[in-house]
Amino acid sequence: MAPSNPNPPLNRAAGAHSLNPRDTLREPVPAPSRPTDARQVPGFQVDWLESLEQIAAIEIEWRELEARVTSRMAFGSFDYLFPWYRHSPHSQGAPLVGVARRNGHVVGIAPLARRDATLGRIPLRRIDSAGHDGEVGEILFPPDEGAAFESLLESLFERGGFDAAILTGVAPGTWLHQAVRSAALRGRRSLGEIDYRYATIDLHQGFDAYVQDLSSKKRGNLRRRQKRADSMGGTSLDRIHRPVDRATLGRYLDRIFRLYERSWKAADGMAIQDYHRNFYADVAERFNARSMLDLSILQVGGRDAAFILGLRERETFYDVTISYDEEFASVSPGMLLIQEVARRISAEGVRLLVSHGDREYKRAWASNWVPQTRETIFAPGLKPALARFARFEYPKLASFVRGLTSRPAATTIEIP
Repeated sequence: MAPSNPNPPLNRAAGAHSLNPRDTLREPVPAPSRPTDARQVPGFQVDWLESLEQIAAIEIEWRELEARVTSRMAFGSFDYLFPWYRHSPHSQGAPLVGVARRNGHVVGIAPLARRDATLGRIPLRRIDSAGHDGEVGEILFPPDEGAAFESLLESLFERGGFDAAILTGVAPGTWLHQAVRSAALRGRRSLGEIDYRYATIDLHQGFDAYVQDLSSKKRGNLRRRQKRADSMGGTSLDRIHRPVDRATLGRYLDRIFRLYERSWKAADGMAIQDYHRNFYADVAERFNARSMLDLSILQVGGRDAAFILGLRERETFYDVTISYDEEFASVSPGMLLIQEVARRISAEGVRLLVSHGDREYKRAWASNWVPQTRETIFAPGLKPALARFARFEYPKLASFVRGLTSRPAATTIEIP
């Protein structure tokens, strides 16, 4: 469930639900021929919360659970997910938080969201991990509460009202992976899996050791980018990594939003939306108050060129969002920024940098790629079956047919 890290403060991350070139489909797991008995957990109950007021009411219990689940990421914290629920539009999902209790005490939380969305181009009533649009997903259960998590999934199945549930950020071979499979099989639910990964920078041996472990080609590329930036006036870093007053934080946020508006996303018609601004501002304020915000702006020739909004917890830095001004694309300012941030946080005791999303540009600086799966649990019915076929079976069938049609035609020899 965690990347290779002797002091892991995190579990795993998630990706978007559309395939990119390095996503791979696994063989769907069929439903069993007959049901098996559900596991009984004495004194156990599940509550399903569907409003901000209900979620706010469990803030203290959520925070207490955070302290016990050391294998989570910062993206599973109340201060990240409550703003996500508060500011996300309905298209991203309505709140659905499963709270597992034993004898009245919270033992686990599953932050989910209900929404209408397609899968394999089939419109479905879906349940997704909260934060899915940021390519993250968290299940807040300690490893010794696998039976409780399975019971929560069984409660979700009994509750119904959905065609497919997609749980992101499940590491292969972990207790969570096994619990999802076990609950799906007992509930006679078909299960599809998509493998993906996220990037990390390993700083356990320090920044210099990390750089030396990069290939000579990557190191040379970084030097060329830096030399080009130096010819444009050099680089500097403007950074918040200790609490600041609200006015100062607001000025930094205004700067990163302006950078976002000059990014390739804005050029492609994907300008930052108000709910994104409100979400990032809310998260920044909350983590600034906890001394966990790390916001850096790279300047080239004295002008803002790139930013990264990050969170720090224990010995890990989490990349929340990063972008750059297209005008500086020739120097790859995002690449230079991530290197300078890694240099500084390594000197301050951070041992791992986590960056979600399997993106091509990260291959230039990533130390490792951590494998994950998206677990897709299908409800019974025609539409879920069609979506399962379209998403998991059809790609294999189409690939097989393409293989047949691409074979060389047989040579015909005419004999007189």
